[in-house]
Amino acid sequence: MTGMSLSKISQMYQKEIAPCMTGPIPWKALAGKTILVVGANGMIGAAVVRLLLHRNHFLSGGMRILAVSRSREHFLECFAGQYEEGELSYYPMDLSEGVRLPERADFIIFAAGDGDPASFAAHPVEVMRGNLAGLDHLLCYARQSGCGRLLYLSSGEVYGQSVEGRIFDETFCGYVDYSKPRSCYPAAKRAAEVLCQSWIQEYGADIVIARPCHIFGPDMKASDSRAVAQFLFRAAHGQELVMKSDGRQQRSMCYSYDCAEALLLILLKGKCGEAYNIAGKEQVVSIRQLAEMIAWAGETGFRLETPTKTEKNSYNPV
Repeated sequence: MTGMSLSKISQMYQKEIAPCMTGPIPWKALAGKTILVVGANGMIGAAVVRLLLHRNHFLSGGMRILAVSRSREHFLECFAGQYEEGELSYYPMDLSEGVRLPERADFIIFAAGDGDPASFAAHPVEVMRGNLAGLDHLLCYARQSGCGRLLYLSSGEVYGQSVEGRIFDETFCGYVDYSKPRSCYPAAKRAAEVLCQSWIQEYGADIVIARPCHIFGPDMKASDSRAVAQFLFRAAHGQELVMKSDGRQQRSMCYSYDCAEALLLILLKGKCGEAYNIAGKEQVVSIRQLAEMIAWAGETGFRLETPTKTEKNSYNPV
């Protein structure tokens, strides 16, 4: 967004968010409630916070928003102006080390966890620890403070590898190679889902699960190693796109604000213990098709390049 004014960006955000205000979300159920969003400056968490803020600002939503992330600097950068004006409360913390919050939340959205494939290869231990220890600490906090429903963001990667051509539903469970460190992400998400089910059975916790697939949106970071992020950032800067494969892999894409809208719908209307896919049925494309469309929009080209060993280790085998 280099060279674009803040007011212009704000207008673009408002245009993107406005349709969600009249969609299927039962907003009245959130009026006067306190919503805790963990991972608030991640791509999906930020989209959720922006929806809630928009509802408060323009339609008197009456909600209190608590935001948690590890980096205050990144949070302030993400929500410049909104936080400084007292629009929401922010608490910096690493959930894998515990939860320290001075207030109770009516709803919790766990959107934390590193989804960057480069981290799967470089920091597999931290990826697993963040999902499992962080979630367990949050569930303990919810129980001790009497919080309401928790929404856990899992991932479409829990399905593993399936039979070619099969369209998987929420009951499918495919193969994951546990001998590969790259499996830290799908394995952690699977284990976290089992932890949710265990809390439901043993402690009567109220938990719903969402499984977003391939999400993209304006809060992606330039450091994100996923293909769609790298394609978009390079095209936006007039640079040639680089493909590290033949591009035949199929991906079901979903815009981050559509994902955020789905999350709030699941939070409010989902059945306890159920998992729900989030993906765009009309947005299934191959990596090559995606590169071609983005290159066309950015008026640039793309080339094939041999991936490094580290890059190969981060690839999703599905």
